[in-house]
Amino acid sequence: MYKLVFRSGGPAANAIRFVAIFVILVNIVFRVDLTKLIFKRTAEEMQGPQITERLSEQQVAEILALRSNPPAEQAAVVPVPEIIPEQMPVRQEPEQPPRDAFYRYTDDKGVFVIVDDLANVPARYRANMKVSAGNKIRTTAIVYRNNQILVPVTINYQGRSVSVYLQLDTGATNIIISPAIAQRLGIQPEQTTRGIATIADGSQVSTAIAQAGFVTVGQKTKQGVALHIMPRSGAEETGLLGMSFLADFPHTIDTKAQVIKWL
Repeated sequence: MYKLVFRSGGPAANAIRFVAIFVILVNIVFRVDLTKLIFKRTAEEMQGPQITERLSEQQVAEILALRSNPPAEQAAVVPVPEIIPEQMPVRQEPEQPPRDAFYRYTDDKGVFVIVDDLANVPARYRANMKVSAGNKIRTTAIVYRNNQILVPVTINYQGRSVSVYLQLDTGATNIIISPAIAQRLGIQPEQTTRGIATIADGSQVSTAIAQAGFVTVGQKTKQGVALHIMPRSGAEETGLLGMSFLADFPHTIDTKAQVIKWL
């Protein structure tokens, strides 16, 4: 309990007493800690004004998300050294001949030879031989009878074409036709010249020569071929398909299958 005692004194002393009594009364009535109030205010003034900022809802959500799911640290990328396999020697496989191939070569006598088995080609000819793949072969049907090979031939002369069967003869140098075929082609005697042809037995005969527009056997065609007309009686349409045509188109004869295989 407070007890107020007033003593007389000078004016200054009375003023001091009055202030002290006023402070005590304020402290009693309002229960205010004047020390904290004074010193707290002084500290706020020393810190200066505080700047506050309100965060948006989106920023708050992002902060909460980062706190709940912190980003994982990126793993350091370690370069993997490139592994170069050891060079292995390449094994050279021997080249295999194509299936159903044909082998062509010329022997010491100048004879053109075609075989279907590499074993039948002498070693000294293999360096210059030519190989034809079987899958590129084209065939033409023939008629094989009485040891004769009859080949379908189309002959053109001055715009007129005639299809006949001629006997394949590698011993004949030219294409030889009978007068009956020449008549079908419309060849006139005054349109021919005199010539000589060699036949299979080696003998030579006099012929009349006319120039064909083209001669075709299967898919093979040759233009400007000489036609030798053999003097013969009768209306038989016969003739020989000789080397003037065959030499330009290498081939083999399959008498069992009755085809010409063009190489």
